[in-house]
Amino acid sequence: MGYKTELIYVNDDCFEIIRVMPTHNFIIPKRHPNRLDKELIGLWVHHLGGERVLRRENNLLIVKKVEEADYEEIVEKT
Repeated sequence: MGYKTELIYVNDDCFEIIRVMPTHNFIIPKRHPNRLDKELIGLWVHHLGGERVLRRENNLLIVKKVEEADYEEIVEKT
């Protein structure tokens, strides 16, 4: 995680937002008029090291899942 990390929770999973990009950046009229270009989105996700794309209003969020910590409870014997 970097400095000033924003987290978002979806279905009990925690994600770190890597980049927020407007959806209009992913519409290429010559290839797919009025649709998001999934190939272009995939290239951006790979370039930024993300794992998933979420949509919030008119933005696409490129995110990475935050791993749950593995821990063991330590009990002191007295």
